[in-house]
Amino acid sequence: MDVIIAMADDKAFTSLSDSTPERKNTVIKSIIQSIIYATMDTTSVSIEWALSELLSNPQVLGKAQEEIDTKIGTERRVEESDLEQLPYLQAIVKETLRLHPPGPLLVPHESTEDCVVSGFKIPAGTRLIVNAWKIHRDPRWWDRPLEFCPERFIKGQGSSSEVDLRGQHFQFIPFGAGRKVVSWNVTCQVYPPPYNCSFAPWVRMEGPTFSVSS
Repeated sequence: MDVIIAMADDKAFTSLSDSTPERKNTVIKSIIQSIIYATMDTTSVSIEWALSELLSNPQVLGKAQEEIDTKIGTERRVEESDLEQLPYLQAIVKETLRLHPPGPLLVPHESTEDCVVSGFKIPAGTRLIVNAWKIHRDPRWWDRPLEFCPERFIKGQGSSSEVDLRGQHFQFIPFGAGRKVVSWNVTCQVYPPPYNCSFAPWVRMEGPTFSVSS
């Protein structure tokens, strides 16, 4: 909020700094509203996909329940400090983001100058849209790419155990990569603690099996 207010008074942004107080307030409120909507929607949709996948894969749900009951117990909720003890829960989150990225088409980027990328000439002004959904299901990078298999991210069990969310492995970029990686991912380091903690209590649920393939 402080940064946005400072920008509103910065003479470098003449269209905003020279406008009326009412317009400044409208612009600031719109930016804050967009940030809130973006974080709420992506988080809630990802949790819904995770729960759907768990109901569709009861063997995964059982393993997650066992891990939480064994390491945390049944008397309290999962806390942020517990997450390091729950690698399988973290793997479920990563596998959910792989199959169902919050933004299947990442935020568009536009080149500011001519460049060459992997032999392709990219002229200035080219708008690039990355299809993360397709990359996350590419069989060249993932074994059984269409299956919900958290074990692929478990050390000693899967071939993708070293793959993380920070945009360093380009086959897994649910939050983008490089300098413009989504700040929520950077802030939360390797795994988003708020996501894990809000999702974990539902792991103890029971329900009918169904398919999310459609």
